[in-house]
Amino acid sequence: MIRTILLFMAFMAPIYGLGQQKLIDSLQKQVTLPNVSTEQRVVDLADLGFMLRSTQSAEAIDYGRKAVEISLSLEDKKYASYAWSKLYYSYRMADSISCVLDAVDSTMWFAKESDDPVALGNAYRVAGNYAYATDDAVKAVDNLLQALELLEGTDNAPVLANIYYMLSGTFVVSEDLDNAGKYARRSAQLDKTGNPDVLCLSGLSMAEYFRYRFEQDGNRSDLDSVMYYGLRTVTVYERSSDVMNEQFTGCTAALNYASYLWSYFPDTPKDTVFSLLNKAIVWATAIKNYAVVANCYGLMSEYLSMEGKNIEAENLLLSAFDILVQERALNSNIYNITAGLLRLAERTGDKDKIIKYQKLYHDYYRKVFDDRQAITTRTLEAKYNHKKKEQEVIALQKQTEHEKNIALFSIGLTVISILALLLLFLYHRLKLRSAKQEKKLLETQARDALLQKQLKEEETRRLELEQELTRQQNEQLQKEVFAGTIQLKQKNEVLETVRKEISASQSNGHVSKIIQDNLQSDDYFDEYKMLIKETHPNFYNSLQTKADGKLTDLDLKYCTYIYMKIPAKQMASLLHVEYNTIRMTKYRMKQKFKLKKEDDLDKFIQDLSLM
Repeated sequence: MIRTILLFMAFMAPIYGLGQQKLIDSLQKQVTLPNVSTEQRVVDLADLGFMLRSTQSAEAIDYGRKAVEISLSLEDKKYASYAWSKLYYSYRMADSISCVLDAVDSTMWFAKESDDPVALGNAYRVAGNYAYATDDAVKAVDNLLQALELLEGTDNAPVLANIYYMLSGTFVVSEDLDNAGKYARRSAQLDKTGNPDVLCLSGLSMAEYFRYRFEQDGNRSDLDSVMYYGLRTVTVYERSSDVMNEQFTGCTAALNYASYLWSYFPDTPKDTVFSLLNKAIVWATAIKNYAVVANCYGLMSEYLSMEGKNIEAENLLLSAFDILVQERALNSNIYNITAGLLRLAERTGDKDKIIKYQKLYHDYYRKVFDDRQAITTRTLEAKYNHKKKEQEVIALQKQTEHEKNIALFSIGLTVISILALLLLFLYHRLKLRSAKQEKKLLETQARDALLQKQLKEEETRRLELEQELTRQQNEQLQKEVFAGTIQLKQKNEVLETVRKEISASQSNGHVSKIIQDNLQSDDYFDEYKMLIKETHPNFYNSLQTKADGKLTDLDLKYCTYIYMKIPAKQMASLLHVEYNTIRMTKYRMKQKFKLKKEDDLDKFIQDLSLM
């Protein structure tokens, strides 16, 4: 098994490098042509260096520097910015931190000098890429959003897809689901261009976005989307790798898809997963992406171990260890292999191997720690030197400016002497004019303040009058209600007495009926209601809104009499009911208004009139 995998890698790596080599050969011929414009030569040299960055680092940097050198002779500085932006990626691969910082700043400086929005957008993309690579999420998002502001609407779909990919990836790591999905979907909207770089970048973004969503909510359709975009990306890269610039997408997609199968479909046949991992290893080896290589070997060993083939799993990891050491991969990548060996030994319980691999694991752990310390030191030193250079440039600019000022001083001194008296005269006149204007302004402000005070007092008096009028209307209404109530009561009592006497004397029944009808029809409720609507138009609407269910006409009568502060006994007389009925009705009304036992129904209704 192990020998088969290694033979497959040795056979396939040159094949998958052929497509990229065609592009490189074409550019190498292009840069030697004599009749190519200077602008085109800069672009071709920069692109050639960019494409060689993974396999021929020194040559890539040479081509990039040559592009920068030629670009300085051009008046349009966007070409210099473009050359520096491509050289940035070569410096990144060479791990030259000070040069990387210079490239980022130079890309931005020349872009601003060019006044070209596309060049400036590309410069912000480079700055965002550096922040993204160094895990500075805040700066990455800030720079990438500025890049989008300048580049969205242009026809450079691969560049936009790259920006969306970095933004979506940053938000996935920070678990910001909304923004991760927002930029993943924007990337997918570019798929209609059919560009394979765009398809692969959007596929990676969408797969990781849906994976994050699936792990949040467990929705099966999200998992289906993960698998669809994962497989699509692998397929597109395998079909179109020979014309693609973003070579990292293929090995990343193959590893991710194998990982999805491992995590979510554990019954997937081993051969299917190993086929994907073998492709990822070949594609990653071609661009020296040994982090992907190490992860592929780790996943293969897990599969073999699950089948009980611990010896084969161990031999596979040892072969991977030898390959990565021989290829001078980063210690962090080799460290992942040693972690797998130690984990395998612990699983089998072989004490000798546990001790052996534990020592190897700790050796590389220390190397990784030392590397990180060294990187931190180099980064700080590079930033310090970079800052120092910036200060030296600023100091030189100040010195040059100072020398110019001295040269102009003698000429300016004469002019200043002539102008001094004129300026003094003008200053005196302006001072007098300013004093007059200030006095006028103060007077205007005083008048405005007095007017505002008067307006405020008038408004206060108006509000007081309105309140007093409302109070008087309420008092008048209550007086009219009480007068009507008393009058009605007296009339009813007289009529009742007459009715009883007529009934006792067995007189005309027709007269008795007329009296009875008058007793039942004398109801001032409609008049009360009209008066209340005139003073408090929203009173009855507020009652219906607060009630649990619609209030009946009888309910509204009770509320009206309570609002008019008519005593319970008087209310019983008006409504021709017993006094206890009033008490029970009030209890029922409290329930309709969802009032607590201790709440006062009368106060509640009175307060509604103020709303």
